[in-house]
Amino acid sequence: MSKRFKKPKRAAARFAKSIPTIELIIDRIGGKGDGVSEINKIPNTPSEQKQSYFVPGTLPGEHVIARPVSKTNEGIFGQLLEIIKVSDDRVTAPCSYFGVCGGCSLQHWAPTSYQQWKVARIKSSITKISSPNTIVDNLVPAKAQTRRRADLSVRYLKTKSVLGFYERDSNRIVDIEACSLLDPEIINFSNAFRKVSHLLIQQEESSRISINKLDTGLDVLIFLESEPSLEGLEAINDLTHSHDLCRVSARIKPSNDIVPIIEKKIPAIRFSEVNVIPPPGAFLQATKEGTRLITEAVISGISGSKTILELFSGCGTLSIPLQYHATVHAVEGDQLAAVALRKATVKAGIDSRLSVEIRDLIKDPFPADKLSEYDAIVFDPPRSGAKKQAEQIAKNGPHTVVAVSCNPNTFARDGEILIKGGYELKKVTPIDQFLWSPHIELVAVFYRTE
Repeated sequence: MSKRFKKPKRAAARFAKSIPTIELIIDRIGGKGDGVSEINKIPNTPSEQKQSYFVPGTLPGEHVIARPVSKTNEGIFGQLLEIIKVSDDRVTAPCSYFGVCGGCSLQHWAPTSYQQWKVARIKSSITKISSPNTIVDNLVPAKAQTRRRADLSVRYLKTKSVLGFYERDSNRIVDIEACSLLDPEIINFSNAFRKVSHLLIQQEESSRISINKLDTGLDVLIFLESEPSLEGLEAINDLTHSHDLCRVSARIKPSNDIVPIIEKKIPAIRFSEVNVIPPPGAFLQATKEGTRLITEAVISGISGSKTILELFSGCGTLSIPLQYHATVHAVEGDQLAAVALRKATVKAGIDSRLSVEIRDLIKDPFPADKLSEYDAIVFDPPRSGAKKQAEQIAKNGPHTVVAVSCNPNTFARDGEILIKGGYELKKVTPIDQFLWSPHIELVAVFYRTE
């Protein structure tokens, strides 16, 4: 699965600061984690005339005063000014940056209600594709400080560097020195990197770093506008040894080629006792525990299959565990990730059970006429889903299809294609890899009924 990074954009239509405030009753939490209030545009008009207000930091049932800030096609976004009636589900956020930093949106919600809402999101999204026989498991919750990958932004100002996540809907970087979400090793390194970042980027210049926690240490990819200075390289060397990094690389403009800076030890991640050396900045599942739970749910779903086609295989998160249960053909569009997986299979001596193909499945989906060669398909596409691939599976897919998704909406769209092609949704397992955010991971099992 490919990784994507988007710099936040400011809202297009913003209201004047002198606009009057408005009192709202929060009805629900929306798909982005905001409290949503629906009020009539014109009094005593039908429901289709309602106007949606989105207010971050609020909870269902709360009465609030908000200032309208901007308007989009979705509705009006507001700034919370005062809570008149507080929800019983409101708790103190564990992070001092909450409400400013754009990394989390739901730290103020009691865990039980928060988890129930995430399950309800999935149930709502699968209404059209589920049946009375569909089983939705209980949510598997995430733990604090277990996130093992992070994209952090950095900017060198006149007097200091700031490093952290973007403020929501803003180009301002929130300078974070602690994080309730990320693994402490990542935060400790980022705090040290902040102190030397001025040696690598120019004043008033923005950049970012991608950090993956592998089994052998932190793997760091730095995005640079120009070649690093000797002083900057020396600082990176010192950080590598003081923070026990396994590898540091840089992606340097204008070529955007990834070049190695230092490799202290082999940068490896272990999937079912097989070591893989991922490319710098590679996609990893967000938490180690989440990876284990996803793997278990997928293996349960393909039980009894002897040949498996895995689509969007990445570096082998699922391919390698699956090959202990069946012969696997893994397909991945990212050439560097696919090559890393192929090398790992050869070194581990499992290439006879696990073959690897490089193919851009978004543009060139695996064709329907070849799908009958397999007993089961496993696919884990990016957040945008895999509409074209789902269409091919619906035409001629095998008995069992297991889907892994981090977006209930695109999953439901692709799932509906499978249902129309003769599949039935048997089971969904929700896994909360994305603590305190509106995002949710799921594993779904489909069986062909026709």
